[in-house]
Amino acid sequence: MSTQDRYDVIMDPTDTWTVWDLVNDEPAVFGDHVLAGLTQVEAKAACDVMNDTWRRLRKSALHGHIDAA
Repeated sequence: MSTQDRYDVIMDPTDTWTVWDLVNDEPAVFGDHVLAGLTQVEAKAACDVMNDTWRRLRKSALHGHIDAA
């Protein structure tokens, strides 16, 4: 995880995995799906996609292409 990342993966007490939104301090949501109860592989893949999207949005916002979320 880099300092530019917004999302991380954590293990739940039930031994499943959640993608955690570090900004909102809650499970991440993709569309209408809470990214919880996943396998480690699923959570890592979702986390990578979410962080990649977050970095791209921030980069675009810094260059004035879109409003920052």
